[in-house]
Amino acid sequence: MQIYNTHKWPQRLLPPVLIIRIMKLTAVFLFALTINVSANGYSQDITLKLSNTSLEKVFNEIRKQTGYLFFYKTDLLKDIPTVKIKVKNASIEEAMKACLIDLPLTYFIIDKTIVLNAKQTSVVEKIKEEIVAPDIDITGKIVSDAGVPLVGASIKLKGSSIGTSTDENGKFILSVPATGSVLEFSFVGYESIELTIKSNES
Repeated sequence: MQIYNTHKWPQRLLPPVLIIRIMKLTAVFLFALTINVSANGYSQDITLKLSNTSLEKVFNEIRKQTGYLFFYKTDLLKDIPTVKIKVKNASIEEAMKACLIDLPLTYFIIDKTIVLNAKQTSVVEKIKEEIVAPDIDITGKIVSDAGVPLVGASIKLKGSSIGTSTDENGKFILSVPATGSVLEFSFVGYESIELTIKSNES
């Protein structure tokens, strides 16, 4: 009959301390594996190729790919036109920038939520909108090929009701916006012409 020492564990069985360590390592491994699988469920690389699509549908696609949620007022997108977006392996910031380009919207991210707001017009932009370029006086003289003044020739600012006609000497004066104005010149028996006023002309 063989008697084991009470302080010695049989060689075929693992000591309790080692079993506990293995259990702990297994638990840590399983936990790490679970986190990894969960993380791989959503990608941080966004790929989109959409045309004539509403922003709402674009946001829904981003949500599917990343898990990010969107928060905004319903009427915020009411007057927003359809968009065209094409990105590949883009970050959430790059995708959002492509979505909102040239749109009056801005956003910020809180945790995994994207909050949309209307873009606020800056004070400088408001001032620029209120400043109107002063009109300038365009003067000239219209004559025939022979140098004879054309009396009553018509000069009109294209696309408006602003206009005048030449006097008995073929001269005229007309106030128009400083840049981008197009003048239409016409006279009976002659071909009408158009001239664009530039900022360095007077």
